[in-house]
Amino acid sequence: MLPQATAVPRSARPAAASSRPGSRARWALPGRVLRRCPLPFLPLPFLLAFALLLTGPRPQPAAAQVGRLDLLGQYGGAVMAVASSRGLVLVGMGPRMLVMTGCDPLYLEEVGRTEVLPGLVQDILIDGTHAWVAVSQAGVLEMDMTDPARPRTLRRIELPGVSAKVLRQGRLLYVVAGAAGLHIVDLEAEGGARRVGHVAEIVTDVSVSNGHAYTVNRNLVAVDVSDPANPRGKRLLEDWADAVISEGPIVFASASVSVGGTERSSTLHIHDHTNVRRPVLVGSLPIGDQAVFMSLVGRRLYHQGLRQLTVIDVSELGRPRILAQIPTVDTVWRVAVDGPWAWMASGSFGFQVADLGRSAARTVLPTLSNARRVVTEGHIAVVEEGTNLGGPAGHLEVLDISVPAWPRYLGRIEQTVDKSGILLRQGILYLGVPGETLKVYDLRQPARGPYPELASLKMPNDPVGGRKAPVWRLAAEGDLLYMANDEWVRVFDIAQPAGIREVARIRSSGGATDIAVAGQRAYVLGPATGVNTGRPSLQVYDFFKLDDPVAFGVVGSLGFREGIAVRGTRVYAAGPGGLNVPGGFQIFEVTAPDKPVEVARLPLSGRTGDFALQEGLERALLARSDNSGGGELVDLDLSSPQAPRAVAVQTLADEGRDISLSGGLAIVAAETAGILLYQVAPDLPQAPTATPPPTPHPPLPFAAYLPVLGRGGLSKCP
Repeated sequence: MLPQATAVPRSARPAAASSRPGSRARWALPGRVLRRCPLPFLPLPFLLAFALLLTGPRPQPAAAQVGRLDLLGQYGGAVMAVASSRGLVLVGMGPRMLVMTGCDPLYLEEVGRTEVLPGLVQDILIDGTHAWVAVSQAGVLEMDMTDPARPRTLRRIELPGVSAKVLRQGRLLYVVAGAAGLHIVDLEAEGGARRVGHVAEIVTDVSVSNGHAYTVNRNLVAVDVSDPANPRGKRLLEDWADAVISEGPIVFASASVSVGGTERSSTLHIHDHTNVRRPVLVGSLPIGDQAVFMSLVGRRLYHQGLRQLTVIDVSELGRPRILAQIPTVDTVWRVAVDGPWAWMASGSFGFQVADLGRSAARTVLPTLSNARRVVTEGHIAVVEEGTNLGGPAGHLEVLDISVPAWPRYLGRIEQTVDKSGILLRQGILYLGVPGETLKVYDLRQPARGPYPELASLKMPNDPVGGRKAPVWRLAAEGDLLYMANDEWVRVFDIAQPAGIREVARIRSSGGATDIAVAGQRAYVLGPATGVNTGRPSLQVYDFFKLDDPVAFGVVGSLGFREGIAVRGTRVYAAGPGGLNVPGGFQIFEVTAPDKPVEVARLPLSGRTGDFALQEGLERALLARSDNSGGGELVDLDLSSPQAPRAVAVQTLADEGRDISLSGGLAIVAAETAGILLYQVAPDLPQAPTATPPPTPHPPLPFAAYLPVLGRGGLSKCP
């Protein structure tokens, strides 16, 4: 059920504009949505004349309306899954699966890819001409791979929890689902595939053989699954295990012990489980690197740890020995071995390959793995790639989104956004970077990187308490740039971007962490209300006279950095709420700027990353995170200011962190799902093409990017 708004009583709303000097009453015309006249009510001659104007059938894009959000394209995403078989390599990148092949593993060719799937691809199992794909909260998909250039979904099996690993034995599918346990699915059950068994404990890894499921839930436990509908007879094999693989009665477990702090050291233990009542430890081998994943190919075991891939000869179970240890990045999720090559799903570092003979790894396909912020202008989008745990240093990628179905990489800037201070205006990028610094870059020729840095200004510490002042948010109007600068609101003259200079400032009464501007009036969100910390506020400041800015009214808000916008006499803000106060979306009336008043509030669960108002329409689009680790794009109808309402919700594959609108598109930064492009205007900016155009990718110091679809192929292999 979509949430409903609560309106503030009419008696609490302002009746007239302030008479204070310098204040202005601002009025906004209500947005109008044009609707086509129903054809049955048109005269027949008109219909015939109209038909004669049509020269032939045209493909009609689905009209984006209030209550409908149409996905057009996607770019990037963390690489969390890989599988290989019969010359094909399947790569899970964000919410897509890519199909790769080529004449040599070092010169791959992308031959196909799926549509945007309903969740992040976390595991892939190749099963003949089919593939089983674990897609997080969306369950498991069965894919038809008969034509590798056109993989298609045959069915979806919805399951509780986060589907992270999938195994198949005969008609049974075993699905690891984290806190939701282990699901056992009968693929041939009457009425369609359904879950017939369940292990109701946290499960992070599993291997199935010998009539048992060997489950990792910190411990290693053998569960009798000879009767899939009734898993039973749990037996502890290891006190602390991280990964498991089995073949028949032989079980390979990577067990670890603490070596101080969060560090753990692992040892390979080999168990003979022929006698299920008395399993025997037949071999062990110290490895040292805590395991993430293990696979067994012939008599070689591949142990992927946090820092290295260890190749182990297990032909003699009692005397396993290390053949090679290959240094890797610390974000490898899965490994697929094919001859002398180990394909690696390396998370933030993209798709990598290790040469097992030379003990070296390189990047095959970089990716935008953690989209945090996005700004757009025309057909250009700038996306921040930020990483929390491991991965390459954060940076910015510049994309061409003129064809929404296939966003195209143009270049990158080796900077990251400190807080949320990023603004693209007239081809100039303004960026708040670590070190309390504002940097200015020239993107007026976006296809010609590197992009020159025009200016760099370090913000001074607070003169009262000496507190550092990061650049939280930026907004622009005319030749002026407005900055929410922690405890200050600053204004800069940007008529000459290379000579940017401060022209006004005022100390904020409640902190300055978000900002919107209209008519030289700044509407600022901060984490405090006067001397009351922990109570966010909306503050109003006038900059009609730059040498004498004026502080107007203050009113409590739900948040201080989840987005703010102004249109006419109304200010819109989102926030997470607080103790006993649910978060949501607020509308304020600021006709009297010295007495801003909240007129409506729409409660929303979860948290808003940011939102945007659609130009010409009373409509807001919110990029949000839900309470289960996923995300959503929420479409709000604001045509009735006292009763905003959610009219559509689109599930995202990961948390919605930011949103920007451009030319009928909503571009959403969705963390490990990359960026997602939705249609929000009645007409597509450009119809999708059948295949992606040639796309260069960012060079990395250790990367060797290989040919993809549209740029070469077998004939160009050396």
